[in-house]
Parts: sequence; structure tokens; C-alpha cells
Amino acid sequence: SGLTMERETEIGKLPRGASVCIVGAGSIGVYAARVAIEHGLNPTVFEESDKVGGVWQKHWSTLTTNSSVRMMSMAEPPIRLSPTLFPHKSQICDYVDEYAKHHKLDIKFGHKVTKVEPLPKTHELERWRVSTQRSTAAGTVEEVEEFDAVFCCHGQFNNPKWPRIPGLPVPTPETTPVSSPDVDSNPFTGKVLHSQAFADGAMCRDKDVVVVGIGNSALDIALEAVRHGARSIRMVCRNSAMILPVSDHAGTPVDSFFSSRLFVEAPNFLKQYWFFGPVLALSKRFQKAGLPPIPKGTPGLQVRISNLKEHQAWVKAMDEGKITFSSVDRFLERQVVLSDGSVKPADVVVCCTGYHLEFPFLTPSVTDDIIIRYPVGSSTEKASMATSTLLYRRIMHPRFPSLCFFGLLTTLGNEAAVGELQSRWACSMLTGTAAVPCTQEKMVAEAESQRRRNEKLRPLFPMFATYVKYCDTLAADLGCAPPPFWSWSTLMDPYFALLVRFGPVSPAQFRLRGPHATPSAARHVIMSSKL
Repeated sequence: SGLTMERETEIGKLPRGASVCIVGAGSIGVYAARVAIEHGLNPTVFEESDKVGGVWQKHWSTLTTNSSVRMMSMAEPPIRLSPTLFPHKSQICDYVDEYAKHHKLDIKFGHKVTKVEPLPKTHELERWRVSTQRSTAAGTVEEVEEFDAVFCCHGQFNNPKWPRIPGLPVPTPETTPVSSPDVDSNPFTGKVLHSQAFADGAMCRDKDVVVVGIGNSALDIALEAVRHGARSIRMVCRNSAMILPVSDHAGTPVDSFFSSRLFVEAPNFLKQYWFFGPVLALSKRFQKAGLPPIPKGTPGLQVRISNLKEHQAWVKAMDEGKITFSSVDRFLERQVVLSDGSVKPADVVVCCTGYHLEFPFLTPSVTDDIIIRYPVGSSTEKASMATSTLLYRRIMHPRFPSLCFFGLLTTLGNEAAVGELQSRWACSMLTGTAAVPCTQEKMVAEAESQRRRNEKLRPLFPMFATYVKYCDTLAADLGCAPPPFWSWSTLMDPYFALLVRFGPVSPAQFRLRGPHATPSAARHVIMSSKL
């Protein structure tokens, strides 16, 4: 039906001291709280667990990031680790905790946000009624508070999505396999779990393991299973993917290069050479192990890109036959039937099939016009459904500007770093301090443009954003873009100018100047990089 606008609404009416509810104390929620304070707002952070860190407190014990330290570090305080390191999840949690303490943030742990609803409109911006629950010795306590704005920082990885494969029992009724006599009479009886519940590879020892999916988690978990002595690891996936190593053969992170203006502004033929060089080399090794090639003519927007860590260990495992790829027809009691009719043993099935995007605490009146779902895939195969959000600058609700969402995107950069810049953008817009303010007409027009684009092109990952271009767009609105290469300040320090121009576009670059700049701290982080 599309978004409609009742009347023109000005943006930027939150007074100093206005209250902001922040849902979630993951890295983005913690960064957003600090940013809100910078803008003279009064944030309250609600976190359901008893720790900061969000998604990094979950998942398997050996999980490391796909992003290098230099792409994740804020300017103040910086991450005190090697800039080229891919941190362990515990190191990220420690950093977020240090960041919260450094900025003296007040976080309400053990508080679950259960409902967020708009109050009757009495001002230009909606206010919000927020309901929370917390457990006490006497039982569950429910509380209700009112806020001037709400920042949703609860993340994308909460509600597991399960595959629909005949014979594979899954806990969600809506994804129960299609009934048929030969399937229901002999369902799989081994262990089935989602990657969200995967603790470590010990459960795979001496087991035949099936990993469903070809995304980042699937690649990580398959290698975990190898290291813990699984008898066999069979990767099953509906579609192929481009496999992008997170580092080169020398161990240098590739995100620093792909997230630089040198790469973004290079001619297309050079970008294709730089990007597809490592991808094509790895693809040959994966296809040798059974991964099907990407069909010719597949639109780029419908191709998955998966990040591969420790690619040398992966290649070794494939060459030794420890990891193979297949497509699956169905599961039997302790077996998997492949598409070619062969039957293989199976003890454990790990579903690395992603997550449903949901906002369980928001009412349908708020979410119905910002969430769209559409099929992706050709007419000759069973199409999957993609979910997209219709938000201005991927942040602000067009009808309710005081409701903002951070981190609802994927990039080749780091989503948490982008989330910090998104929170700065939102606070500047809502307090009227942005260099380029917006109107509700402009927001609705962009949302409708996104809708038309997604329905026409049907991208597999509609929430993908080109990291540098997106950050530069937000920075231009804010007035915090890095200094031009030929400016007086950069000419006085040519090496620093080269780092800004050709080095990785880290969060520190957007703290060099403009509102709430910390030039000294930002310079220190940037100078720790190298060309």
C-alpha cells in the first residue's frame, strides 16, 4: 500500500535533556548511549541479560570477528590490540564493557523490553510508552515508562530461521517439512540445532555432521567440527556463494583495503580484478570439493558473499576429503539422502540458515509499513523470501521520526562501526544540529524508492550497503566528513593525508572534524594503520 504522509513534520525537535530509550546493550546500543549524551539527551539502556556485548556473548566458544581491529575501534577509547588482529568474541565484550565504563554509562541489566507503542500525538514528534519486565526474588516485575525517542539496537540475530527439508524435525511449526508418507514414517532422530545454539565442536567428535547453509557461520562451524575430530562434514546448501577470504596469504586483513576510498573510487575493471582475484582462486578449490558454481547470468544482487577465515586450513580439509559439498533431498532416521540418490550417515545437523528479522516489542501499526518481504530466485527453483526495511538512510522511521533503528544492514565493513555513525546521524537530526536536515516528505520519497527498487531487482541481501559510500552519505548530512585530500591541514602532514585518503575508512575518520570531533584521539587511531 505504501507509506502515506498526513502532514509535513519537521525533524529536530527534541529539547536538551529529552529522554531516549535504547533497546539492547550490544556494542551498537552502548555506542548509541554515549552519542546521545554527547547531544545533550538523557538515555536509558535496557538490556535483557546481565552483561554488555549482545550477540558476542552468544554462539560458539572460539568465535572470532570477520572484521579487523582497525575497522572496529572507536576513537575514544581505542581497542588496545594489534590493528590487524581479528579479535575473539571475549575481547570484543571486554572492549564494549571498557567503553561503557570509560563513558560512565548507566545500563539497566535484566530488563526485557516487552512493548513499545506511540502515545497520542501532542507534539511534532511522537513520544513512546515502553513496557519492561525484570525478574526479582518476589517474581516478575512489570514497569512502564514514557520516552521522547526510542533507539532499537537489539540486532538482527535473535529469531532463528529453520530450513524446510523433508524428514528434518525443527522446533518452529511454520517451518515443519511438507508432509508425505515416506518422510513422516521415518524422520531424522539425530541431534538438530541452529548455529545460535552451537557451543563448540566437541559435540561433533566421532560424528557424521551435516551443516546446512553456506554463510559465515556455516564455514566457521564446519572447520570447528574438523578440528574436534568429526568423522565427516557434509555441507548442504540450496544455492552457491562467492567465498571471500578475510585475510590474504600473509594474514593481512582484506577489509582494510576493500573499505578504503582507493578501492571504492578505482575504475570498475580494477575493482573487479582486486575483488574477484582471491574469490576465483578459492572458488576453484571449493568447486573441486563439490560446491556448485554460481549459474552464469545470475544478477550480482542475487549472489551471496560469504567470509572465510583461515582459508588455508579450509583448503587442507577439503583436499583431505574431510569437508564435502552436496545438495540434499531428505533426511531419514540417521541418514541424509542426497539429490543424486546416494544415502550417507548423519548424526548431527547444524542449521546455519540465518534469522528472521523481527521487532517483537513493536506494534503492527508501527512495523507494517516499514517491512517488506518478496521472493528471490529464478522461476525454475523454489524461491526463498527476503526481508527488507523501508527506513530513511536505513535508520529513521518515515512516519515516526523519533523511532530509529541502528545496525540493520550488512556491509563489507563493520556493522557496529556503522551503527555508531548511524546513532550520531539520528541524534543530530532529532536535535536539529545536522548540517543537512531532512523533511518527512524526503523520508517518505526515499522509502518508496527503496520499495520499488527491491521489488524490481529482488536482491538476495536487500540490507547490504556499500560501506564507504554509505558512511560518507551520513557524514555529509552530519557535517563530519574527513578533510579533503588537498586541504591545508592535510598538506601540512602528507603521510596522514595519505592514510585518510587511501587507508581504511575507520570510525575515527569521522571524528576528525565536525560536531563532537575528537581530533587528537581520532588521529592516534588512524596513525596506527598503515598503507
